[in-house]
Amino acid sequence: MAYGCQKVDIKFNSSHLTHYGGVYFFHLFLKKLGLRPLLSRKISYNQRNSHYSISEMIYSIIYPIILGLSRIEITILLGRNGVFKHLIGLNKFPGPTTLRRFLVRGAPELLPQIVNLHDQLRLYFLGLIVPEKRLVIDLDSTVCTVYGNQEGAERGYNPDHRGRKSYHPLFCFEYFSGESLFGNLRSGNVYTLTGSHELLEKVLDNLSARTYRMRIRGDSGFYDKQIIALLSQNSAEFAIVAAMTNRLKNEVFGLRYKRFNQIYSFSEFFYQPIGWTKRCRFCVIRKKLPKEELAQSTLFTLDRYSYSAIATNLKMASQNVWRFYN
Repeated sequence: MAYGCQKVDIKFNSSHLTHYGGVYFFHLFLKKLGLRPLLSRKISYNQRNSHYSISEMIYSIIYPIILGLSRIEITILLGRNGVFKHLIGLNKFPGPTTLRRFLVRGAPELLPQIVNLHDQLRLYFLGLIVPEKRLVIDLDSTVCTVYGNQEGAERGYNPDHRGRKSYHPLFCFEYFSGESLFGNLRSGNVYTLTGSHELLEKVLDNLSARTYRMRIRGDSGFYDKQIIALLSQNSAEFAIVAAMTNRLKNEVFGLRYKRFNQIYSFSEFFYQPIGWTKRCRFCVIRKKLPKEELAQSTLFTLDRYSYSAIATNLKMASQNVWRFYN
């Protein structure tokens, strides 16, 4: 198995450099990580084609993705580039047909192994990056517009391209490292809450065994009794924006607010919504609106004030809960 060049002089003095020139630095990065021998040890698969090892096949898929080649057929250009193969340590580069067959035949057996290896590496590096095993986890979703008839794409809520088919993926990020922990690709016609409970279960199962202290943040799309109960049962701290239901609005009316500055005032109360098994603490934020913002506000407003509430179990003052969420 070839491992690429050992000594290469790098100079940036040519006027004909291509945007593929940085691939050698990426090769050095993967070599420093020891990814290739790791793949050979951790991934097992009996191939019909024995001309390429499992690590060579995976590398032959990784590099076209990194280089921005959008179709498998275009990888034939890399196979004809002797310098490219020499730099990254591949004696031969599989053709498009070989790569396609590898993906189709090997996916059911290889995908669980690759996901498991990926999760192990992520936890290892997360432990190096995140101080004191404290994780701040952000839940979010977005709309990805697609064109044509893409698999799984449906028409749904799409504020920028109304009527277009889209995906509505669900994401889970770690704040300090910026690491994407988990995700879920969903059709464009599903609600934000769809699949959120299962995603959070996966997060808690993978991270709680590592004795991480977790704080979860989410907008009103994740305000749900099952999610709140799941987080409470797993001793996770949370700050999730509450949907302003009529009952919650009635609770907000009678509160006494402590002024924080000329714009913001804060209050809090304990409240058990219908169907919930126990009470929860709600921190209420009252913001004074100028006349020009009053008509444009999407929050619940009353007498030139906008109101929002955050459901939380954090043991800190209301203004600090608001700061943490923001």
